[in-house]
Amino acid sequence: MFNIFSLDFWISLLYYLPAVVIGLTFHEFAHAYVAHLCGDDTAKNLGRMTLNPLAHIDWVGFLCMMLMGFGWAKPVPVNPRNYRGNQRRADIFVSVAGVTMNLLIATVVMFLRYFLWYVLKLQNDITDTILFYIVYLNLGLMVFNLIPVPPLDGSHIAEDLLAPKVGIEPFLWLKRNSMFVLIGVILVLNVTGLLHSAMFGIYSLLEKLFNLIFGGYMQGAL
Repeated sequence: MFNIFSLDFWISLLYYLPAVVIGLTFHEFAHAYVAHLCGDDTAKNLGRMTLNPLAHIDWVGFLCMMLMGFGWAKPVPVNPRNYRGNQRRADIFVSVAGVTMNLLIATVVMFLRYFLWYVLKLQNDITDTILFYIVYLNLGLMVFNLIPVPPLDGSHIAEDLLAPKVGIEPFLWLKRNSMFVLIGVILVLNVTGLLHSAMFGIYSLLEKLFNLIFGGYMQGAL
């Protein structure tokens, strides 16, 4: 349990704040931008194709994310009928855009951490904590949003890929019962630790990659 009267609590929130703002903002911007590339300007016309966090933040979801580690942003509105060409393929691209952006941010920031450590020889606990939160939260957003339960991105991907083969009925049932299914999934993830295990697995892979890259760099520099 957190203690709102503790100075450490408020300091940790300040460290965590950039991760939440960056993760949610870039995730939603990516959806809007790829929808624009696919021919749908619904989000752009509503001012959502921007990196201004205020355009994307849902304040209830933001507070939940800050205080409980689970939250949400304003969904980016899209109209699949405006997509050019294959609508299912375009919808997959738009759905994948957010999680791809989160993975890209995590990878770039992890690279920055290693660059600061190995090349610039700079190690600062505050900076490193902030960068760690950015990496870890973006990995969490990526993994969680790939779960195939509405309204998460994974549900769109699963429907676009599987509905032509298994029919639309299972996905209609999921949409009708999405709140209960999603709550159940969150409870299972919390009890089993599967979400954090997946996040840590990807984090470990990034660590191995950059240890290899920068380890080789250091050997070459000697």
